Amino acid sequence: MDVYENTPVGEMRRAFAAGTFKAKGDATKMAQATIDSVDRNPAPKRLTLGSSAYNSIRATLIERLAVLDAQKDIALSTDVDT
Repeated sequence: MDVYENTPVGEMRRAFAAGTFKAKGDATKMAQATIDSVDRNPAPKRLTLGSSAYNSIRATLIERLAVLDAQKDIALSTDVDT
């Protein structure tokens, strides 16, 4: 779809098509981890599979926390005075 052309998904599609994308994940291990997650208590809300996914998600969350922390004083200043 043209709408995805200039997005990370478009980049991945082009890399797959060009044969330049090297998957790190093992599909069998990922399937087993998914199956095994059913027996976990509590079950994970999200199941991150693969080092690339883990590293990307972690970096994004750290960045989001930095943005949130930069606004801490403003956020706390808007509480009702007691």
